[in-house]
Parts: sequence; structure tokens; C-alpha cells
Amino acid sequence: MVDKVNGDTLWNDIANLSALQRYSLNAGAIVSSNFLKNYFEALGFDTVYFQTYQSTYIPNVIAVKYGLTYPDSIVLVGAHYDVYASNAPGADDNASGTAAVMETGRTIMGHNYKRTIKLICFSGEEQGLKGSEAYASHADSISEKISDVITMDMIAYLKPGDPINSDLYSNTASAGLRDFYTALTPLYIDSFVVANVTYPTGAGSDVEPFWGYGFKAIFPCEGQYSSFSSYNHCSPYMHTANDILGTSANNKIQATKITKSVVAAVATLAELQFGASINEMPTSGYFLNVSPNPASTDVLVKYFLSENSDVKILICDIRGSVLETFESLAKSEGLNETTLSLKNFASGIYLIKLEIKGNTFTKKIIINH
Repeated sequence: MVDKVNGDTLWNDIANLSALQRYSLNAGAIVSSNFLKNYFEALGFDTVYFQTYQSTYIPNVIAVKYGLTYPDSIVLVGAHYDVYASNAPGADDNASGTAAVMETGRTIMGHNYKRTIKLICFSGEEQGLKGSEAYASHADSISEKISDVITMDMIAYLKPGDPINSDLYSNTASAGLRDFYTALTPLYIDSFVVANVTYPTGAGSDVEPFWGYGFKAIFPCEGQYSSFSSYNHCSPYMHTANDILGTSANNKIQATKITKSVVAAVATLAELQFGASINEMPTSGYFLNVSPNPASTDVLVKYFLSENSDVKILICDIRGSVLETFESLAKSEGLNETTLSLKNFASGIYLIKLEIKGNTFTKKIIINH
């Protein structure tokens, strides 16, 4: 899926968005809302709809792919699609982030996931985070189970002389998600630096309302603060008529790599759905299921044995090196289960291995404290 992310497609989407009216208070901007809605519908999302929060603003555009095992657990990816003024093309701010959400949607389709994936294009960001505040406050009011949030804002500008890079903003409550993202990225994207950042005041972008309501959320964007020794490495053309493709959105490779990082994170967090679910245990052969995943404190391991067998359960790092042996004992034929404590492991990606009669069955697990 990461390799499926296409820089030319991303660039074309930025160009198409830049040509549309996207100022939230301009009635004509509903054309851009419909453009995004039609795009996600054509991809085959289960549900695509508008969230209208104020009659004078264009709506949030929301696309949903429901999870098959834990449909009420949500991984959310978003970006604002509005611009600062009616005459601002907004190629980098924020057609680039919106195009990354579009490309994420295109890339993840064709697969099933255990968790629900929501893609949201927010409006009203330039008037004070109106769309993201409306969504986050509603999600809080209905106790929506959003496990992780990734928002993007300006990913396509590279200051001359700077290396291709990304900053990553988080708050204290989102440190586990931040560590997961930074550990995952180099597994899939070569020669790409992700710098963890504490913004001087506030993020000033759609991640903030999610932080305010207690959701775990991160904000990858082009290098602005701690990636370099001096400030002002983000686009100097934002909020102007020169925020255009080639001038402001000027680096396709960087935008593509940031999008790839997001796709890798979303697919891993939502977890691909293969074979039987936890409620459809087989009656013969072997079977291994790990839940919840991602996990924070404990994880339940369920497995099926076709006959009495000696069983060993191991937790390994991503390269397969054994970190701890949890069980090594004889188990009876049928369904077995055991709870493993994860409190001694740092946030990151691990492997849980089940060894039976010389055979090894492996599940990837994300620990996200």
C-alpha cells in the first residue's frame, strides 16, 4: 500500500484543488465540497456525507470505511480544505494536506480492516478551526471511540537548501502515538527524517480541538521549527496569491513521503482484516488472535489447538529478536487464551509469536501507552 502512493496523482490532486474556490464563507465553494464528496464516493467508501455545523460555512466532508471486527474503534485522518481568502489558491495551505487525505483514501481501498477508518476534509480552519472543532466536540458529546487522529496541514514546501523532511507535532497525551509514528516511518520510507516538535504556542491547526477533547492526535507537516536550527522553514507564500503549485507547493517527493508515512500508520493502526474474526474460531487446525491491537496495558492472546500440544508464547521486536517468553507449557486441544502484560514494553511495534510443534504463528502488535 505504501508503494501504491503516487506522487504524480498527489500533484494532480493539488492542481485540481487549487483551481477550485475553497474559501469557507464563499457560497461558490460548495463546488469544492461536492468535488471531494464525489471523489470518495467514486472510490467506494461505505458512507460519504457532509457535516454542516454553521449555515454560512461550507461543510466538513467525511468518508467512512467500516471495520469488520471493531467497527466502533476509529482511526481518523484529516486536513482542512479551505483557504485563507477567496483569491488564495492555497496549493500548499492546504491543498497539499487535502490531496494527501485523498491519496490515503485511494491507497487504502481494496482491503478490509478490523477498525473503522474515517477521512475528514475540514472547512473553516482559517476562521479559527471551525470545522475540526465542530467534529471533535460532537465526537466528544457522543463518546465516539476515536483511537488515533492524524491531521495534515502544509506538506509540500521545501526551503531551498533544506533536506526533505517532516516535523511531527504532538501533546503529552499523544506521546505514544508520536513514538509509534516515528518508529514506523523508517520501516517503510528510506532517507526521510521525522522530527518531533513542541510548537512554540499552539499548533494553530486542526489537531488542536482533538487535543482539547482528550483524543490522541498528531500533526505531521513540512519542516517548520525543530527540524532545523532556525525558524521560517515553512512556505512564505501561505495566505497569499502566490501559494501556487511550483512556487509554494514545490516538492513532490517530500509531499509523497509524508503521505506514505500516513498511509503506513493508518493501515497499521486500523489493522488489515485477514481470515476469521475473533467470533469465528475454526474447528480444526491452528489459529492465533491478538486483541486489542493496538494495546496499552494488557493483551489477550487466543489460539486454537487441534490436539494437546506444548505451546510457547514469545514477544519479539520488529526484527524477530526474542524480548520475553511469556508461556512455555502444555495446553489442551481446543480454544485457549492467556493475558499478557505489556507494561514493561515501550510504545512501538512488536511481534507476538506462538510456537507449536516446530511451527511458528506470528501476529504484529502495536503497543501504544
